[in-house]
Amino acid sequence: MKVLIVGSGAMGSLFAGKLKQHGVDITLLNRPNSHIKAIQKTGLQIVEQDGNLATIDLMVKTNAADLNNDYDLILLFVKAFATESVLSNVLPFLSRTTPILTLQNGVGNMEKIQKLSPSRNVVVGGTSTGAGIVKPMV
Repeated sequence: MKVLIVGSGAMGSLFAGKLKQHGVDITLLNRPNSHIKAIQKTGLQIVEQDGNLATIDLMVKTNAADLNNDYDLILLFVKAFATESVLSNVLPFLSRTTPILTLQNGVGNMEKIQKLSPSRNVVVGGTSTGAGIVKPMV
């Protein structure tokens, strides 16, 4: 399965790392920042529940034009206020039928996504998992 994760904050990074550890083909898309540069340089480092450090190599893109259009799922983790602007830039480069799963905080995200891409299946999910970024590991 090929999954595009849009948004590499704490939750997007955690889901990217954990899904990759379980054999899912992950591409992470985010604007360039120090966190993304650290992932590109040294991999994503996750502190596991047992305290051990796991390093996961991820495919990282910072430009939507560089994406493939063959993803099986789009996982959306951007801040709710950025949903429309980010998806407006990303969706033209992706298949019009790839479903979107949003795990964002806030209300109204599904409606925003459906308005931007009415041909897609949009699924809203939730998680009780918590995550935080300690520091970019450069």
